[in-house]
Amino acid sequence: MIEKCYWEEKGILWQIVTEREIPKTVFVNIQWLYSSEDYSEVGDGQVEQYKDLFAQELQRSPDQKITAIAQRVDQAYGLEIGETLRWVRGLLAERRFTFDLNAPFRELKSSDIQLNDAFAHLEVRHASS
Repeated sequence: MIEKCYWEEKGILWQIVTEREIPKTVFVNIQWLYSSEDYSEVGDGQVEQYKDLFAQELQRSPDQKITAIAQRVDQAYGLEIGETLRWVRGLLAERRFTFDLNAPFRELKSSDIQLNDAFAHLEVRHASS
């Protein structure tokens, strides 16, 4: 186990974790997030537009489930059904928004999701360089 020795020499705990050691809800959420599409080839401007749009919608309806909000946005903008939810999942997977992984994603309400302030600071830093 070369990798284990490497991390132990650096004083970092290293261990193998399987789905048996992770709560089922967390495991299902991680599967959902990492099955999302890769938006790395999408322009930053389009990602920012979706992030800003969804941030506005989250503030507007704090007690609604994100699935209902996504469906409303799809209808309002004439998008393919599920398009907004795919973007939300991608934004969560990229950590532009965060939520408690112990909460089932199907039950997430707008108030359960936060804009990732650390990511916002990173964007500002890149814009100034």
